[in-house]
Amino acid sequence: MASMTMIALAMLGLTAGGDDAVSCVSHRSEAFARGAGYNHLVHLESACNETVRCHVSSDVNPEGVDATLAPGAKETVTLFQGSPASGFKATVTCKAARRGGG
Repeated sequence: MASMTMIALAMLGLTAGGDDAVSCVSHRSEAFARGAGYNHLVHLESACNETVRCHVSSDVNPEGVDATLAPGAKETVTLFQGSPASGFKATVTCKAARRGGG
């Protein structure tokens, strides 16, 4: 069954990792000075052929935020505003979006 899932994801332009994670989304982190602190941004870019849902968190904001990316979409998410930390390590986990809201 797992090999069937891998084949289906490959046909969609998705590569599966653990728990149906996909690797067709790239990300880049950015921290820039703003006022009394640093804003932490993560730039996402989808190379997927299907819509994906991503969870973006960091060592500074472990709770994180969610983002949905359409095929070929780019989006920037803000993880923290006014942080005293000038750097952070982002973690991005994306999965194929389920049809029907699931």
